[in-house]
Amino acid sequence: MLNHILVFIDEQPTSALMSHAVPLAQSSGASITLFGLHSLSRKAIDPVEWYLDQMEAELKLEGSIGALKDHHIPVHTVMLDRLESANLAQVIARYMVEAQVDLLVLPSRLQGLLLDPAISATGLAVSIVPDDIQIAAWPDRENAIRKIMIPLDCSLRAEYALPLASHLAHLTGAELLLAYAIGCTDIPPRLQHDSHVADLMNQVTAYKQLEGQRYLNQVQATLGDAASTRLLVHRNVRHALHDLALQE
Repeated sequence: MLNHILVFIDEQPTSALMSHAVPLAQSSGASITLFGLHSLSRKAIDPVEWYLDQMEAELKLEGSIGALKDHHIPVHTVMLDRLESANLAQVIARYMVEAQVDLLVLPSRLQGLLLDPAISATGLAVSIVPDDIQIAAWPDRENAIRKIMIPLDCSLRAEYALPLASHLAHLTGAELLLAYAIGCTDIPPRLQHDSHVADLMNQVTAYKQLEGQRYLNQVQATLGDAASTRLLVHRNVRHALHDLALQE
């Protein structure tokens, strides 16, 4: 199910991307392709300067390759320059299809690429790694993935992650955590002291909690005993899910 992982590498540090991709590759036996982007275009500058920049980019890739080989992960590389990457999303999408890529790992600074229809049309999984995540070292294989959190919102889009997450949990022995966050409804200031409005809002929130837990239970039943659930109520759904991920 997960045989080929494509990791997009640019001029920024790669430790966060590698720390995300390596455990997935170790657990599934997948190979990794490092998709490098040359920072300069051959036609735009002096050929010598372009060549030196190319050497620097290739050395950076070689450093990542060596570390991956130390982890016994099959690795390949693809290098583009700026001219070739005029439409980067289409280049990536075409490679994903031709090379039978199962998962694309992107830094969050490049998630705008996902808006391009070329990538969305592939229907393949994409994992976004935050740019500001701090990674001390790559995890050991035995402890690579301990828990996988899946945020759900009753949409098929969110549930699309379930098969891959379940597969990875099976391979690694990791726990699955199904999370559902309910946003609180704000009461206009002029109505905050109206007890009838407050009671109505509380009833709405209670109903959302009841339906949310019912939905989580339905999804959990399809996964067996491997999954636990968390139902959250918060004014900011994104903050609630982020805090839960840090706590777990």
